[in-house]
Amino acid sequence: MDTLMLVLACLGNWLLFSFPLFQGCLEMKEQANTIEILIEENAEYKKISPWYWLLPFRKLSLEKKRALTIMRNASLNQLQMKQMLLFFDRATAWLFVSLAGLLGGIAATNTLLEKLFPHEPIWVLCIVIMIIIGISAFNVFYRLSKKREQRLITKIFMGK
Repeated sequence: MDTLMLVLACLGNWLLFSFPLFQGCLEMKEQANTIEILIEENAEYKKISPWYWLLPFRKLSLEKKRALTIMRNASLNQLQMKQMLLFFDRATAWLFVSLAGLLGGIAATNTLLEKLFPHEPIWVLCIVIMIIIGISAFNVFYRLSKKREQRLITKIFMGK
């Protein structure tokens, strides 16, 4: 029974990493779409590299700085400005929930591996964690992909 509880705790923590990360990225995508409408492809505002998704908090910081510059130059009214700022707050909150899931997932994975394989070296834990983080990142990128979006839209309209 102890092992089952450890497996459930491990799974639950990793889900608390993956899906809040997805939600935070959804918030960022929504904010990015709104910002794109404001700038109408103005080259003056260079896009932030997607490679920063490997460092989500840095990506969030750079996107926020870029968006604030764009918002300042777009002459938004106070209500529009408040709505834009809510995007940042929601994304930040979800990324912190994801961070909590990551930390819990690491601890739960360590506990589970110690129970199942008590004499394994630390590098085994590191490899398992990197694999789970990779699967989670793939999950997020897949769910946000244009290909998936188009497939779902086609499925809805074509009834397939």
